[in-house]
Amino acid sequence: MKAKAKMLLHISMLVALAGCGPGHGTNMEEITKGETGYITDLADGKEVLIKNTYYTVSENTSIKDSNGDKLKMKDVMIGMKAKVWYAGEMEESLPGRAIARLIIIQIDEESLKEQKVVTSAISNVQKGDSQRFFVRKLTYLAAERVYQLEMMSRSNLDSSFTVTVDEISFNVLYEE
Repeated sequence: MKAKAKMLLHISMLVALAGCGPGHGTNMEEITKGETGYITDLADGKEVLIKNTYYTVSENTSIKDSNGDKLKMKDVMIGMKAKVWYAGEMEESLPGRAIARLIIIQIDEESLKEQKVVTSAISNVQKGDSQRFFVRKLTYLAAERVYQLEMMSRSNLDSSFTVTVDEISFNVLYEE
């Protein structure tokens, strides 16, 4: 029942957002669901990088946690798992660019654990402040009690690499 209530809340927020535009509130801009993923960059406190797309955050962007509580941009951190909806067309660049209308930060126990995994992996592979990464896929391997992340560097989009992180200590065990 709780899941149904959350889904109804999210759908009503999207319907409300679709009718809101700058100015009169009658602009019927198209709202599209982006890919769910992990935030791996916060550019100037105005953009979030999720998977391979930078989403611009403006005064028209609503940021909430998965319980429906309102968040501010300062509450958003690297590694958080997020669902995003954007307005208009997505810019066909790499990384892509779009204007965020709704960002829902996942705060369930699994997502909070995954945030620690992603943060650990990024801090281990990042050699300089200007390096940025995409998390393409995160997989939990229960038998080994590790997480494997398929990642890409923004500067080298031709190849991906895998980072293995321990489930308990969040230490990086292996990078290939």
